[in-house]
Amino acid sequence: MRYAGIARVLIFFALVIFLTIFVAPLGPFFTYAVVILVSLLFILVARIRPKPGNPLVGSTVGTLAMSAAFTFALLAGGAAITGVSGNALDIIAFGVAFQAFVACGEELSFRGYVLEDLCRDVGLPAAVLLSSAAFALVHVYSMVELG
Repeated sequence: MRYAGIARVLIFFALVIFLTIFVAPLGPFFTYAVVILVSLLFILVARIRPKPGNPLVGSTVGTLAMSAAFTFALLAGGAAITGVSGNALDIIAFGVAFQAFVACGEELSFRGYVLEDLCRDVGLPAAVLLSSAAFALVHVYSMVELG
């Protein structure tokens, strides 16, 4: 078993967290742009070749899933849109476009880089489990009620 991929993945997460702390005050667009750029850098360093297929499928499913979850949270009263002025259609269009950007970044990071690099060292089943756990961990903060 090789451990170079595991080490790269740990460095990847450390770098993403470190850079996110400094970029986050600039807003979510810049934060995800940094995640995408770091992902591309690590894909190049690890010499991961893109697999045939269409990455838009995963990104589209991610965008639709997040949009549906948000819509459900709004309808169930678990979330509210406050402090927004303007046309509701424009706001929804911006939200969907931003979620598409986020979905692309997450696909690139977790499936394009983390899953592929881990797969070389630990095999597909363990790589799926580890990358899924990392994905869930990254999202725990947004699911926990703060305050």
